[in-house]
Amino acid sequence: YFSKFLTAYADQGVEVWAVTVQNEPEFPAPWEACSYDITSQRDFVEYHLGPVLRRDHPQIKILIYDHNKDDAPLWASTILNSNASQFVDGTAVHWYSGSG
Repeated sequence: YFSKFLTAYADQGVEVWAVTVQNEPEFPAPWEACSYDITSQRDFVEYHLGPVLRRDHPQIKILIYDHNKDDAPLWASTILNSNASQFVDGTAVHWYSGSG
């Protein structure tokens, strides 16, 4: 679906430069929702999203995490110290919680 979404947007002249796997993966949604923990996000990027986007949309960047800055180092360490790192271009963070 990521690839189809990017293709459809490009067909309409909308250029996307990057995607994140999921917004706020640590949010405990009280409704049916896709929820990735660290290892699930790592595996999704490594085995699915990364290979498909590099094949279909090699110019699109993949950003991991996309949540509050507190846990960004843990997520980055886990995902970037794996084979998924070959597909990751950065870490997305929200700057509205935590210290500093």
